[in-house]
Amino acid sequence: YSIAFQAKVTDRWKLLCPIFNIQVENKSREELLDEFLQAVKDFIESLDAPVCVKDMKNPVINKEDYFDKLDLLIEYAADDAVSLTSFRSMSAKLFKTIFEYAWSGQNIDF
Repeated sequence: YSIAFQAKVTDRWKLLCPIFNIQVENKSREELLDEFLQAVKDFIESLDAPVCVKDMKNPVINKEDYFDKLDLLIEYAADDAVSLTSFRSMSAKLFKTIFEYAWSGQNIDF
């Protein structure tokens, strides 16, 4: 989710394309980003790891608990040093939307 979110303001993700054997020539930025994000998801799945919160197995997190604790997640995220180095300005509203998308695996579109 962070790659797709940050990709709105930076192209640094393009440097990782060769790691996934993605050819960058003759592709639009959007096409390349879609291919890269899919490659990352495929890699995560190849490790038998979840690509969204609802698919987590250890620990299992149910939807009600997740959304009941969303404000706490937002608080932790806002206090995390990583948010200070974000290429995009962060806000509680953005964190909330990212966490909502992360629950179901919805692609970042904002």
